[in-house]
Amino acid sequence: MTCVVADSGPLIALAILDGLHWPGQLWGQLLVPQTVLDECAELAHKTGAGQIRGAVEAGLIEVKADTLPGDKASVAHLDPGESQAIWLARHMRAVLLMDERRGRKTASLLKIPYIGTCGLLVQAKRAGLIGPVGPLLDGLLAAGYFLAPALVSDTLRVAGE
Repeated sequence: MTCVVADSGPLIALAILDGLHWPGQLWGQLLVPQTVLDECAELAHKTGAGQIRGAVEAGLIEVKADTLPGDKASVAHLDPGESQAIWLARHMRAVLLMDERRGRKTASLLKIPYIGTCGLLVQAKRAGLIGPVGPLLDGLLAAGYFLAPALVSDTLRVAGE
């Protein structure tokens, strides 16, 4: 794969961790639809907004025009950012970076490969981009990012921690 398309949740998580460069290092290019960027960065007080805008300006994130086609039935139950991210990933034949369960289920039905923030952290560790995953998960939790306890323990187990 030469690119990954991100939804807002993982972008915010990566901004919290100062890791917006990791997806590009793993997949080549980080893409986001305009709607996702708007959800994340339009208000200066939103968590990670400044870091996300800075990553766009630095070329770490490429913003793409929204691409959702007229037939929206398969994504009607999702929020606009999730819908746009799924359709962009499908159009680009890219990996989808999404944490939302409903969005991931839709991606699976559409045969779009996906990964979540925790999976990205494990891959980044395996690629030597980061050290231990545990402190990063702790940082996300301390910042108010929701991670189910079972997901945290599974992630640590898969990461060998």
